[in-house]
Amino acid sequence: RDDILNDPEGSFEILVNPVSYYNAVYILPLLLSPKSRGFILLNGTDPVWSAPLIYPSDPDLDVLAESVQIALKLFDTESFKKYDFKLIDKPLPACKGFEFGERDYWKCVMIEYTETMQHQVGTCKMGPKSDPDA
Repeated sequence: RDDILNDPEGSFEILVNPVSYYNAVYILPLLLSPKSRGFILLNGTDPVWSAPLIYPSDPDLDVLAESVQIALKLFDTESFKKYDFKLIDKPLPACKGFEFGERDYWKCVMIEYTETMQHQVGTCKMGPKSDPDA
């Protein structure tokens, strides 16, 4: 199936699994040792159903953006050229305001589309002190 290759926007709107049915290479940069800490705030307009406000730290975004640029060098290798691998250069919806492939574009992608590889949980209270259910 080529839809994930021709419509990367759609691939982020739905879960495509298993990926093994696609003729594609999936490169997943990981930040195993973050240098800094960002922070998360509850969305003040609707803290239960709205997405949280996430403020990542720039040093870690820089490392992730650089890792993408390093991974993209694979497309210049003899092996990738031999098998005619092509980079999908269609900007993702949330990052259309940036030039595709530039460092700021990749930083936007990291902010908008990055997910955790684990299932972190915590017991800390979130929300106002006055809310007993928070």
